[in-house]
Amino acid sequence: VVDGSILDEGDYTLTDNNVGGFTLEFDKALDRAKYKIYFKTSFDPDMVLKNEGLLNANMDRKYTNKAVFRGETEDIDGNKHDINENDDASYTIKDYVFNGGKKDGELSRNERKITWKIYVNALGQDLTGKPFTITDIFVEGLGFFDEEITVDDIIIKEFSLNKDGTINEVKDVTEEPSFEVEELENDDIGFTLTFKKGINKPYIIEFSTKIEGLCKEAYTNDAEVSGKHTDRKYTGHVDYARHDVFVNKKVLNSDGNNNVYTDDEIEWKVILNESLSEIEEAIFKDTICKGHVFLLDSLKLYKGEGTKGEPIFDSSKPDENTDYKLEVSKAENGSTLIELKLGDINSIYTVTYKTVVIATDDKISNTASLCGKEKQLGGTSKKSYNAILASWGTGTGDYPRGTIKIIKKDSETKEIIENNPAEFKLYYYLNDDKDVEYIVTGEAQSTNTTYKDGVKAGELGYWNLPYRTYYLKEVKAPVGYELNDEVVEIVLDKDNKDIEITIKNTKIKTDITANKKWVNGPEEKPTIWFKLFRKIHSGEIKEVGEIQELKSGETEITWENLDKTDINGEKYIYFVQEVNEDGEDFEPENYGKAEEGLKVTNTYIIPKTNIVGTKKWIGGENRRPESIILQLYRNGEEYLEPETLTGTGDEWSHTWEDMDKTDEDGIDYIYTVDEVEVPPRFRKSKSADGLTVINRYRRPGGSIDPEDPEEPEEPEEPEEPEEPEKPIEPEKPEEPGDPGDPEEPPIDEEIGVEVPGGGVIPKVGENSKTIYYILGLLFIFMGLYIGKKKTA
Repeated sequence: VVDGSILDEGDYTLTDNNVGGFTLEFDKALDRAKYKIYFKTSFDPDMVLKNEGLLNANMDRKYTNKAVFRGETEDIDGNKHDINENDDASYTIKDYVFNGGKKDGELSRNERKITWKIYVNALGQDLTGKPFTITDIFVEGLGFFDEEITVDDIIIKEFSLNKDGTINEVKDVTEEPSFEVEELENDDIGFTLTFKKGINKPYIIEFSTKIEGLCKEAYTNDAEVSGKHTDRKYTGHVDYARHDVFVNKKVLNSDGNNNVYTDDEIEWKVILNESLSEIEEAIFKDTICKGHVFLLDSLKLYKGEGTKGEPIFDSSKPDENTDYKLEVSKAENGSTLIELKLGDINSIYTVTYKTVVIATDDKISNTASLCGKEKQLGGTSKKSYNAILASWGTGTGDYPRGTIKIIKKDSETKEIIENNPAEFKLYYYLNDDKDVEYIVTGEAQSTNTTYKDGVKAGELGYWNLPYRTYYLKEVKAPVGYELNDEVVEIVLDKDNKDIEITIKNTKIKTDITANKKWVNGPEEKPTIWFKLFRKIHSGEIKEVGEIQELKSGETEITWENLDKTDINGEKYIYFVQEVNEDGEDFEPENYGKAEEGLKVTNTYIIPKTNIVGTKKWIGGENRRPESIILQLYRNGEEYLEPETLTGTGDEWSHTWEDMDKTDEDGIDYIYTVDEVEVPPRFRKSKSADGLTVINRYRRPGGSIDPEDPEEPEEPEEPEEPEEPEKPIEPEKPEEPGDPGDPEEPPIDEEIGVEVPGGGVIPKVGENSKTIYYILGLLFIFMGLYIGKKKTA
């Protein structure tokens, strides 16, 4: 394809080298244009083998195509150069296409089932003529749903590949290809599927396995495929999320701030066996630490995840379901142990129960686990909460409380930072243990960005706090500000129960560098100035910093210690404008300007001028041609096409308009003109500026002697006149006058050779002989006249 058009096939010869590629030879010289050659190749193994090619054995699945371009080119000086260029390109196909197939698995947790799909013969090779077998060996923990596998347990689908290599399932063809299925012998669990006649289409072999016993983190299964030209192993992998989650415990009625309150009743919810494992002799155990007491009649057991419907066991009615047994015991350390025997399970169960908080200022916790045959399964589920007499959030009672309000300000402007939140943690220590921080609400809190619950934007409030010593620390600064990591100690008591604290932050600073780029133009650049501005996406533009001067040779300038963001954390966008010394918008003479952020580019604009070429005539008015041709020269080289000049006066001229005055580096071009051909009988010279050609007329003659004139013929002797009776005296003849200047005879055009000064060298022997002919005739006429007079 050349310039968007398909090249005619007659312009090149294409030689098919089969699996070796092709040769394309152009039958004529190429145009000065880009040629694009498009072609396709196939990695179809059948096609490659049929054409006696070799299959790609690279494990990187990459197909590489190499091209060689050879030829010859000729430059503007007529020099020829050989071309010998090599290049290559590659394409990597999907691994399952390269390998001819793959194996996938899909997990169904509730059914405890994995559905496997084995993809074979992805490229649709002709693998007939030899049995095609698939052997699948199950890993430990997988088995058949029935005692044995049959053809009825296998689904066969035909599939195809889309252009991008993705798989498109076509249809169920279980009844079409003939195949057999046999279980593996010995201790292996699995099967072998055989297509006795082989296959010639891509197929999906689909079957299901059940999950047995305790669930595993993942299941990996191999399928070995064997047939004509095929010997592969495809590995399928299925992750089993939450395979080891046997206990998941949480509180249903906490205040959301990780706090519980003295005398409050806490409802606990424990989800058992989310892994859906098969567990024999399962036992739920929960150890409740001192500080809260288990309510014996509160425990309920539900089958499934959730508490809808009637429980299958209720500790308040232990005799109604004897399949489950609850045992409660006390330990010497004050903790309580709960054991609920569940029997053999393979489903999810939910346990709920209640405790009452008795601690006043301590940490409470409990630990739950699920065991099978006295063996603990997986990890444990442990939850801990702050047990306090009263809370800043939802605590009850008349325990003394106070408030702490934090105001966030900019250290330089003293403005409140309203729309750019900071995060603080307010914490305290228990039992003088400085290694453990008890964070109020259990997590860091952010300053408000709007008015909420009596707290303005830019502030953070803690209400209903018990009296104690608190510590406040900023853990996340507002965006664009430095972190103020100073720890503030706050004593909250009856004398200081409402405390207001101002925390200040300093903006992060940055240096801004602007760059100047000159494109072409004279080496000496004009002095310019930069003015710096900044803005945010939605804000106004503001001038910052001082105007900076850049002299010739200077290409960058830096403003230091500027704010990186505004008070709201929006990043400033800095940009510069090119100005003059007074800060006014400025564009250097003969330069264009492009301002792009912190970069200003000045591109030299070549000034234009008009060039007037003049032809001046001196003399030879009747010998001047109707037109002459002037050639324009730039820096001594012919430039543009010659121009034809005509005129009637002594000066003819032509104007070349809108000509480049300089080159791209600002160096003036020297324009001159010259006459292409000097008219005959004129000498050429030029003016000092080279823009005027002067032609001076040369009169005929010169220093070259003319050739001798031819001798005139002898005149005839006149007859004797008759003798008159009386002779008559003849009249006195007029004296012949001086011959006048003869008319200038036609002259052949002179072929001259240019010489310095604009003259020409005449051709030797070309001086006119006409004047000598005229003088010879005069002598003949005078001789005849004298002869007649003597006769008379």
